[in-house]
Amino acid sequence: MSRLVNYSSCKSLFSVCWLFAFCFLIQSNLAYGVQSEDEPKEDKKSTQVESPDGDKKASDDGESGADSDEPKKEDDEPKFDFLKIGQKAPDVDAKYWLTDNNGLLPKFKKFESGSIYVIHFFITDNEYTTGELANLVKLQRKYENKNVQVVAVSFEDQESVEKFLDEDLPKSIKKDDEFKSLDTYYDLATSISTVSDPDRSIWNDYQDRSGRTTFSAFIIGKKGEVEWIGAPTEVGKTLGEIVSGKWDRKKYAKALAQEQKKNIDQSLAANRFAKWQQSQFENREGLGFEDLKKILADGFKDPKNESFKFMIQRARLELLKLTMDSELPEVMMSYTDLVSDPTEGTALNNIAWEIYELYEAGRVQKNSEVMQAAMYMAEKAIKLEPNSGAINDTIAHFVYLLDGDLDKAIEYQKKALKNAEGGRTEDLQPFLDFLLKEKETGKKKSLQKNGEAEEESDF
Repeated sequence: MSRLVNYSSCKSLFSVCWLFAFCFLIQSNLAYGVQSEDEPKEDKKSTQVESPDGDKKASDDGESGADSDEPKKEDDEPKFDFLKIGQKAPDVDAKYWLTDNNGLLPKFKKFESGSIYVIHFFITDNEYTTGELANLVKLQRKYENKNVQVVAVSFEDQESVEKFLDEDLPKSIKKDDEFKSLDTYYDLATSISTVSDPDRSIWNDYQDRSGRTTFSAFIIGKKGEVEWIGAPTEVGKTLGEIVSGKWDRKKYAKALAQEQKKNIDQSLAANRFAKWQQSQFENREGLGFEDLKKILADGFKDPKNESFKFMIQRARLELLKLTMDSELPEVMMSYTDLVSDPTEGTALNNIAWEIYELYEAGRVQKNSEVMQAAMYMAEKAIKLEPNSGAINDTIAHFVYLLDGDLDKAIEYQKKALKNAEGGRTEDLQPFLDFLLKEKETGKKKSLQKNGEAEEESDF
């Protein structure tokens, strides 16, 4: 669960807005496959351009032509070099191979014809990415006679990854009968290929060029071509279709191309947002809270800022949260209405949860407008990401607290445990126990507690 910032501290309002813009730019550059202006340019006299369905067509100028759906960009805006379905997959330039199923899985650089590969990125302290390792092991074992090789890649140094592999497996993995006899992550990961990629060459060639905003997994087909790029939780279904020969590459390629185009739009909008902020705040020292409120409010209304008004509203929200300003509920709801991207469901959920924790600490009244706005955010988040464990947990709290619907809250909380990110249920079980106890005894107990809002929630 997230921790709250100290809302009583407003010493650096100016830096808050700048930090927000900076975060958007960092996200854009890490996740959207931005090509540096310093990179060598390809010869554009005659190139092969990939269409959305993975086919290739000739182009005289190296572009996709006048019919391209890619938005027009200003000269100084970032360029994009996304991987396409059907494209030859980049080599795997791994620095260190740490597990290889006792030598049965080959260490490779180029993909071997006739084999299928799964590439999954993990970070040792990220429960979502490490939690998928167990599922990857199951896939490797399931398709061990189908020329499938699963490769788990961390961009951390060799020592850090080896230290992680020596850690004890969590109970959430050991409760699976298939893994109950295993002790460490090494015992688990020994069935697959585990790689340390400290120079981030694999990350740069794959994750940075995925065209997606979240951690991605990749499937490389028997011809060494990219077959699929998507959420790690969806690898199993897709891999099964590819192995069985039922995979519809063209259909998926079109869907991914649409997702990548949307992310290009968002990345360009973030770039414009940062430029707008710079134009508003540059050489204007001593701006106070009300000055910033007005700048952001006027910027939100300006039709010239239509492509990034969503980001301006988010900046307003972050600013107003610092003091729980009276305009906060209205801005929260407006921001929620502007969100249409499923990946932003997590952002909505985090804000809603912060407000819940303020209630829990006694700083916000249950029936206040800001609590109603937070529930509005949680309701939108669950529509965008219905299978998120964290979001189901949040909506369970609000349904119980504001709607008084105990049965519905139990339903949501059970779904939260079922879909717990990384299989970690330790933070979610106590609230389900709380709800079930009330169901059994009929006795209510307050969710509020004494203490500071910076404390993590008990539930």
